[in-house]
Amino acid sequence: MLETTTRIAGSFAGGSAADAAPAWARLAAAEQDALSAALTRLLIRFRAVEPLYVSRSDRQSYDIAFRRLEGACQGDYQFRAMADLGLALADLRRARRETPDGGGPDHIRLQNTFLSTPALDAFDAILATPTSSVADGIHL
Repeated sequence: MLETTTRIAGSFAGGSAADAAPAWARLAAAEQDALSAALTRLLIRFRAVEPLYVSRSDRQSYDIAFRRLEGACQGDYQFRAMADLGLALADLRRARRETPDGGGPDHIRLQNTFLSTPALDAFDAILATPTSSVADGIHL
């Protein structure tokens, strides 16, 4: 089970979630499902062997390993959530070359607010969603 998890995760691992997400999205659905199932089983089993692990090692080592496994499970959950939203990565470097007059996005949504900024100058890429949850009546 650990070998399967490591093999699948290694096939899309990157320096950051932004690097890894597109590669994860290209995985076959069966591979994505196998990774989620293996991570969940590992987490359940790891919790079950906690007393044995701590008795043969120490509390701190168990806690570190457990948090890393939890982090892997959270990362898997976040990749699935991003895919369900239909997220896309917009390459602003290309847009910069194609819009020399400075046109393009002039603000970026950050959580529940907007940041007015020359996006083409400030960012190399942005994560875009096909829909927005901006409330009616807000004028920028």
